[in-house]
Amino acid sequence: MKEGHPQFVRQERYFKVIRNRTPYSLWDEQVVLDHLMIVPIKHTAKVSDLGGEAAEEYVRLLGEYDERGYCMFARALNASVRSVVHQHTHLMKLDGKKRRFLFMVRKPWYFRLSR
Repeated sequence: MKEGHPQFVRQERYFKVIRNRTPYSLWDEQVVLDHLMIVPIKHTAKVSDLGGEAAEEYVRLLGEYDERGYCMFARALNASVRSVVHQHTHLMKLDGKKRRFLFMVRKPWYFRLSR
C-alpha cells in the first residue's frame, strides 16, 4: 500500500500507519471516531522480534499516537481469533462517552467451528 491509496496514512522506515479496512464502530463501550493500524513493513510475527531501530521507531509511533489520544490494542501471538500470525497494533480514537446500553446486530453472521 502506497501514498495515494485511501488507507495510507504515513510511512516511516520500518512501519506504515494505515486506516483499518474494516474499522471497529465500538470499543470499550465507546464510539470509535478513527481506527488506524501500525503495521511493520517487514513481516513480523511478534513485537519481541523487532530489533534496535525498528523497536525504537515502534515505541516512538506509539507515543506519538498516545499523545494524540489514541488507544492501543494488539492481539497476543497465540490468540485464537488471529487469522494469520503477524504483528500489527490497532490505534483507536474514541468519543469518550461510555454507553450504558448497547444493542448490536451483526450481519452477515459468522460462526467459528471448533475442530
